[in-house]
Amino acid sequence: MDLMIVADDLTGAFDSSVPFVGMGVDVVTSLGSFRSANAQARVLSVNTASRHLPPLGSFIAVSGVIEDACKAGVPIIVKKTDSVLRGNVGAELAALWEGVDRATVHFIPAWPSMGRTTSGGIHYVHGVPVAESPFGNDPFDAVSTSQVCKLLAQQTDAPVLSVGEDEPAPMGFSGIAVYDATTEDAVAHRVHELVLNGNGRLALAGCGGLAHSLASELGADALPAPVPTGVSNGLLVFCGSVNQVSVDQCRFASQSGAPTHSMGIAEKSDPAWLGSAEGEAFCDAVVRSWSSCPLTVVDATSFDLSDAHAVNGERDLIATNLGRTLARICRKHPRGRVLAIGGDVMLALLEQLGIGRVHLLGEAAQGVVASEIALDGATLTIMAKSGGFGGRDLFVQLSEASQG
Repeated sequence: MDLMIVADDLTGAFDSSVPFVGMGVDVVTSLGSFRSANAQARVLSVNTASRHLPPLGSFIAVSGVIEDACKAGVPIIVKKTDSVLRGNVGAELAALWEGVDRATVHFIPAWPSMGRTTSGGIHYVHGVPVAESPFGNDPFDAVSTSQVCKLLAQQTDAPVLSVGEDEPAPMGFSGIAVYDATTEDAVAHRVHELVLNGNGRLALAGCGGLAHSLASELGADALPAPVPTGVSNGLLVFCGSVNQVSVDQCRFASQSGAPTHSMGIAEKSDPAWLGSAEGEAFCDAVVRSWSSCPLTVVDATSFDLSDAHAVNGERDLIATNLGRTLARICRKHPRGRVLAIGGDVMLALLEQLGIGRVHLLGEAAQGVVASEIALDGATLTIMAKSGGFGGRDLFVQLSEASQG
């Protein structure tokens, strides 16, 4: 194995892995799947599902995977982080640092082509400090500070050093080096420097921007997803993210004429709803639309800010119910194309279908990763993306591309 990627959610495991498709990549959906089988791929990507765990639980989950990677002599270990610094970033980088015997962990948070940049140690989203952007008000994972070193210090006592864009990498530093980057070239140049000067094991951290530059450095540029054959041209978008970007995308698709089927808090929170006559009728209506329309949207973005605490406590239940609903719909139309939005929803879907490993096809669009699974004797093409990625018209664009 040449490379191991450790991601805190499933969409992260996908978008950090897809640049390496040309090298041969294996994505395991959960720690259970990771423990039960040995991957033969040159690149292994593991979802620890630790985004929403307490920091200590996240540290422990990541530490176990890092330990296995070190024992196997994997030369490059990448800790995939959220592009806007949500989740247990400090705890998970601390786990990487401890796992590599407190050598330098090189952290490049930026993904400039997606509007994520780092300058003067401050992380920006489209030019706005991340804590002042909508991600600073995320109902589940609000980012409390835009200063990367300060954010890491909330969860780790590891030494942290901010490195300017034109400064050399501190290769002998024991701690977490946080690199500024405002352009894709800056990310690529930094990755080239680190790979060139790496000695033995290289510990890297960052989002999809790091993954794309690293893949290019290793000679494995991302591949576009091939146009699927033998499946329905209709695209079903199943949106379980409450991110405002996703909300706007659902609204734009509906305003553009796409049939939209809404799931409210009551439907998302009730395990018995899917087995009811109402739930069955909902699934049948979605399948009819999916079978006959270019684009169909299931909008499960409803969220009551006044009841955020209660909904947050039911996060796992809601994700499971959404995954069960999408699995029921897919089994009724297994030759289709699906865009699942939100790592928790995608993971719940695969768990419902009994799938622990995923074969990636490539990128259908930037930040949208396509894969395929065998389902009931047919092939289901599943695309996945994080809730905060893409323009308002993304669903419509993907639908139109499939019609071509």
